[in-house]
Amino acid sequence: MKVRYFRACAACCLLLLAALIMLGAAADASPGAVSNGGFEKGPDGSWEEYSLQGWPIIVTNETLPATAHGGTWAAWLGGDADEQSVISQRVTIPAGASALQYWNWIQSEDGCGFDVAGVVIDGVIEQVFYLCTESNTEGWVLNEVDLSVSAGKTVLLSFFAETDSTLNSNFFVDDVSIKEGPVATPEPTTQPGPELKKGAYLPVLLNDFSGLDECRSDQGVPRDYFPINSPFTTQPVVLDGRISSPAEWSNAFCVDLRMHEGIDAGSTNVKMMRWWIQNDGQYIYYLARMPQTPPATGVAVDYFWPEYSGTWPHSDGLHASTSGQSSDWANWDESQWYDDTELSPPGSDNVDAAVVTSGGYVWFEIRKELDSGDQWDWSVAPGDTVGGNGDSFLFAYLFEYEYYTRSAELNLGEP
Repeated sequence: MKVRYFRACAACCLLLLAALIMLGAAADASPGAVSNGGFEKGPDGSWEEYSLQGWPIIVTNETLPATAHGGTWAAWLGGDADEQSVISQRVTIPAGASALQYWNWIQSEDGCGFDVAGVVIDGVIEQVFYLCTESNTEGWVLNEVDLSVSAGKTVLLSFFAETDSTLNSNFFVDDVSIKEGPVATPEPTTQPGPELKKGAYLPVLLNDFSGLDECRSDQGVPRDYFPINSPFTTQPVVLDGRISSPAEWSNAFCVDLRMHEGIDAGSTNVKMMRWWIQNDGQYIYYLARMPQTPPATGVAVDYFWPEYSGTWPHSDGLHASTSGQSSDWANWDESQWYDDTELSPPGSDNVDAAVVTSGGYVWFEIRKELDSGDQWDWSVAPGDTVGGNGDSFLFAYLFEYEYYTRSAELNLGEP
């Protein structure tokens, strides 16, 4: 079982880190701006917490490796291998406010370029740090984030940390407030890398928490009859392999699927995979998450119709590889698929995908037209149901020499 480094190293680390803390008064909070900004009410629901490894984030001095900046509570993000930690709340920024102010403490034994932490406003990174020995703060330091463009608005405020599988890193946060007056511009403790910088979108994990962790399970449901909805959404989807805004996937249907080896419903060799599905009337969108280990080659979603009679009269499939390539397939002949563009007459490629590796997972964001006009593609519309009525609709989890599938009935939601 993985444990946070500081908890494992016990008294020696506690004494060392306690000696590094610079004690100071708590930051003055603007009344009503940030709820429980000093965390002194504990985990009272003001902040939503997420830890990939299941750790509590808002904790007391008894759990922290040293004392909080002000009072006896603080937020502890990171602290474990392959961890993704988030605290988040909606905040109404007063009209005269200029900056978010908070105290943070970075303690890491990693090299720069691997573990990261920062501040996110409405899904966009506004401040980011590498968690590494060069950025260790040796105690609490005051930071500010410019909020002038958000004054008078309600935004989603998030603090996050993401670590890899080796060398411990920690990001502590305390005394979060909104202030008026000029925005300070302190020197950064380290320069962010080119792939993660101010203004970038936060990796897939961060969302408004309103759909990503409320997933159904197909446990106990017959393999060929699991109903999957594709709710209608008016939220724009940016195809970049990540959550581009808090609302982007908030309307989606989420399900944990048991993917059986081959097409054998009785196979006891099963791999789990999480899927989110939605449509906007023109496209169907999939967000899929698979473990990074063991390494897979990609995912597929296939449809066969109208009925099987030794072969399928029509078939249409999409494929996205872990390398980021996508394909639009058709004409399954019981041994292989054919790219739409290579058929006669040539069809078109109506599948797009983006792939991101983050926090021990490979994430796929995929879209396909519901009715492209291509003779080799399916032609469906909101209100239709595919699969479970002689036809077949399935999800696939692909490896180089094996594959895992799950059949389903897909219901396309209407406005």
